[in-house]
Amino acid sequence: MTIETKQNHRLSFYTATVIVVLIFVMHFWNRYYNYSNFSNMIGWDVLSYYLYLPFTFIYHDIGMKDHEVIKYIFDNYHPSGTFYQAYKLDTGNWVPAYTMGFAILYLPFFLIAHLWAYFSSYPADGFSYPYQFCLENGVMLYILPGIFLVRKILLKFFNDKVTTLTLITILLGTNFWHESINDSLMPHGVMFTAFALFLLLLMNWLENPSNRNSLSLGLLTGITLLARGSEVVLIFLVLFWGVQNKNDMVNRFRFFLVKWKMVLLVLLGIFLVFLPQIIHWKLMTGHFIFNSYKNTEGVDWANPNLGKVLFSFKKSLLIYTPVYALMFFGILLMRKRMPYYFLAMFTFFIGNLYLLSCWAAWWNGYSFGMRYFVESYSLMVIPIACFIEWLLERKVLLKVFLFPLIAFLIFLNLFQTWQYMHYIWDGERMTAKYYIATFLKTKVPEGAEKLMEIKRNYGETEEFSNPQDYDKRTIAYYDFDSINSSIIDPIFLDSSVHFSGTYSCKLDANHIYSPTFRLPFNVLTNSDHAWVRTSLHYFPVFDLKKNPASLVVQMSRAGKGGRETNKYRVVDLDALPYKVGEWNEITFDYLTPYPLSYKDQLTVYVWHRGQQAFYYDNLKIDAFTPKVQN
Repeated sequence: MTIETKQNHRLSFYTATVIVVLIFVMHFWNRYYNYSNFSNMIGWDVLSYYLYLPFTFIYHDIGMKDHEVIKYIFDNYHPSGTFYQAYKLDTGNWVPAYTMGFAILYLPFFLIAHLWAYFSSYPADGFSYPYQFCLENGVMLYILPGIFLVRKILLKFFNDKVTTLTLITILLGTNFWHESINDSLMPHGVMFTAFALFLLLLMNWLENPSNRNSLSLGLLTGITLLARGSEVVLIFLVLFWGVQNKNDMVNRFRFFLVKWKMVLLVLLGIFLVFLPQIIHWKLMTGHFIFNSYKNTEGVDWANPNLGKVLFSFKKSLLIYTPVYALMFFGILLMRKRMPYYFLAMFTFFIGNLYLLSCWAAWWNGYSFGMRYFVESYSLMVIPIACFIEWLLERKVLLKVFLFPLIAFLIFLNLFQTWQYMHYIWDGERMTAKYYIATFLKTKVPEGAEKLMEIKRNYGETEEFSNPQDYDKRTIAYYDFDSINSSIIDPIFLDSSVHFSGTYSCKLDANHIYSPTFRLPFNVLTNSDHAWVRTSLHYFPVFDLKKNPASLVVQMSRAGKGGRETNKYRVVDLDALPYKVGEWNEITFDYLTPYPLSYKDQLTVYVWHRGQQAFYYDNLKIDAFTPKVQN
């Protein structure tokens, strides 16, 4: 590898500068013209990162106990279909699903926006136009410098030409482009910069572990981990950067022992950043450490979705970011070309791939491509550059074939990003048939939308409007006499009131949960979804307003970690028209969520919350599964 002087680095500097300007212009243009002038930027997952700020500095309610404020925010700014961004404790406090790392990063822009709103006609409520505008544009001050940091990393190992080609490939050929121009308030573009800065600080610290370098590395590590706990995979760089063999590994641990004071300073920096979160957890939950990710999908360490993460047409690395394949070849080349950095890159790559593949919602939610991997691109530029450097040394024939292919993959990423932003592609519903039908298309072909996965509603209600497209079968029936789909404890049977037969099911203050029906998803359907229709007759002896009961339908998690249910729906019977002392009937339709595991279970039961008796009878559950297309 040829290392050049700074005077010969102009091409990569001009390239980085042009891309920075292009990203900022496209980002502003997109938000101003395509998203109604920066409206509703603080929505969905971003809301969970942000909640700390308005509830601390504006509403003075860090526990978010006043739910009228939440209602005000949702009624006026519509940040998402439901309030999934926080977890409710038994004390009445709510804890944001995500830790406060990004709230700290958003803080300067929040304060500027608050002053703007306070001295203007905009509501100083944390969500009006000044807040949306300042946060969305402010984070570009974090994202754009990352491009120059990545350039600096590359120039430590490669010449200006290789650096330039690598910057073009990684910045324009991956979904970093989308995350920076369209989803900049999401964490991945900012973490792209954090990863690059971490590597630079780590290399500096390993060469010169001074007090200043140690504390700087600790503070950056702290904010990175507090922003996203999954960034713990950076530990592989700490352990193996510059390590080639067993002797190097021994020397690395000897370095940690000899420089133990510097190691403690790094840990102190991490602790100082985490201290506000620890205090917040203690005040809200009574514990110094709390798992705030209870409302997220969680992880299943024993069943990584490696095949899906790499190859699925729903969402995957190699289908939607095919230039990522260069990273595989580059890592293999590093073993001979960059032996002192191969182990660090290899273990980081494997650890990051495994960790993110274990996430139950492996497709990364609604996004273009696998957005969880974007931050790692600022490190994986090294194997990509290694591949490009190797390619430049090959014969003309190979270069004539591969460089146009790489150029096409870069074009493909930019074009498909355009398709996504113009709603030709969907962020969650993609299939192989739909991908092929819309490949390089500027509009959706007629009838192609039927090739996508079903459109799911993330609100509280949903409508089953096309039962003719489904095959129907009864999967459960309870008449509490001779036909019951699971074992019934005799304590529930009562003959004093019944709709048919001899018995009905009686619930009271001592027995608030009915017999529960459970069915694994892979028995329910072999498709990605089914509609479940539940009907029953119920007999309220007393007014349901004072003696409430509900029908509950949910998909219960099979794996551990995260929330216990993938989708929970409850029908409060007191909210429906009913007559006391008579038999009433209810029918409820439920669309199963995308399965996090085919071992997940459909669960149906009745929940009684009153003191007096409540009766129901003839509970029937029908499954509607998609008809097989010829």
